[in-house]
This record gives sequence, structure tokens and C-alpha cells, in this order.
Amino acid sequence: MKDIEANRESVLYIHGFMENADSDNVQIIIKAYLDKGDVNVILVDWGEVAIDINYLYVASQVTVIGKAVAESLKKLVEVIDLNTLHVVGHSLGAHIAGHIGRFVSVTLSRITGLDPALPLFYPSTCHIRSNDAEAVVILHTDGGFYGTPIDTGTVDFYANKGVSPQPGCPIIIGGELCSHQRSTKIYAESLKNPKAFPAYKCIDKIIENIKGNSEIYFGDATPKNIYGAYCFHTNTEAPYGKGVL
Repeated sequence: MKDIEANRESVLYIHGFMENADSDNVQIIIKAYLDKGDVNVILVDWGEVAIDINYLYVASQVTVIGKAVAESLKKLVEVIDLNTLHVVGHSLGAHIAGHIGRFVSVTLSRITGLDPALPLFYPSTCHIRSNDAEAVVILHTDGGFYGTPIDTGTVDFYANKGVSPQPGCPIIIGGELCSHQRSTKIYAESLKNPKAFPAYKCIDKIIENIKGNSEIYFGDATPKNIYGAYCFHTNTEAPYGKGVL
């Protein structure tokens, strides 16, 4: 922890199922944050547990890992301000992020859940929830298969209606996994271009065509006073954002 600077904001990233610190989906987000600069980036590498074909076992460890990380964070209060800590998690990592929010001694400022895992978590009380932090921002890209289709944050963003296949992903074989992983690519791009993904209030994944439906942007700076469901569309390949460059 010698490289952590106390005067910087801190981000804690948690990867998903069958991943570790070296996975491409992890590295694109870490690189995006490092390129952004002026932020402490902490990676939770739980690959020794996550890389296991027994999904039932891995999912059962989410609460244990969340509690262990929370206990570790309590020991770092001299270098990390937990009140401003931003926790980001993908897939099962999103649920770990929620448990961290429940077990730390303060209310976290923000949690971002990237396509939180669906199997074994809905319905239950173990999934990421809207009261796990002041702001819980969720991105849906594969709702109904690997990812949840259910509103579970203070604000839920649905990319291309939040379902598979996402534009550019295979229609048949591999479409669900590609769509599930697309959430990490969208988030990494939003760090590079905060206005890449303009979103609008929506109902049943359909954008409301009503007066005053002003756009907001998906990303790590989504306002905390935004609630409900928002939708946006993407391109078929990178850059995925349709917003201004």
C-alpha cells in the first residue's frame, strides 16, 4: 500500500466469475483508470476462488469474500477515506461489492455494478442492493442469462435494452457471454469519455418520449440524485458510445 496517496480518491475493482487480475476484462478497466490519473486503483484478485467450473461453490463464497475485503479496508482508514471510496464490481464481483458496502463501518459513497450475476442471486437477499451505498449504479447488458434483468440499484442503466445479444456480439453461440462482458468495455470507455453514453429515462427498457426527459451520462460520475431506469444505445464496435468525443 506504499503507492496509495491519501489525498486522492480511491477505486476498488472486483472481477467476476472465471477471472483473475490478468484477465482482459479486468485490465481494460484498470488501464482506463490509470490513464485517467489522480486516483488510487486497488484490485481485489480473488481468482483462486473465482476460476472454478463449480459456479455453485464460487457463488457461495461471495458473502465470505465481501466480508473479508471489508475487514481489510477497515485497517486502511489512514490512507483510504472509506466515505469517498468507489467500489466497482463485474458479474459476481458486483455482489461482492454490495457485501463490502454492508460490512464496512461507514456508508460507501458509490458502488457500480457491471451486469450483476443472475444465477442463484435473484430472488434472494444476497444480491447487490440499492441501500449498499449512497449511490448504487447498475449497468445491464445481458439481462436474463448471465446478468440480472431486475432493477437492483438506485439507478439502473440498460444498454440496448440490457439484453443479449449486444450489438456486435454473436447471435447464437457465445452471444450471452460476449454481452455479459460488454459491460466492462462500456464502463472502461466511459472513463475515457465521460459523455460517451447519454441515457434517457425509460419504462420497460423503452425510452420515454416525453417533454423534459433530459439526458444524463452513464459512468463513474453519474449524479447521486438520479433514480430509476435509464436506457441508451451503443455502436456495434469500439468506440461503443454514441455521445460526443
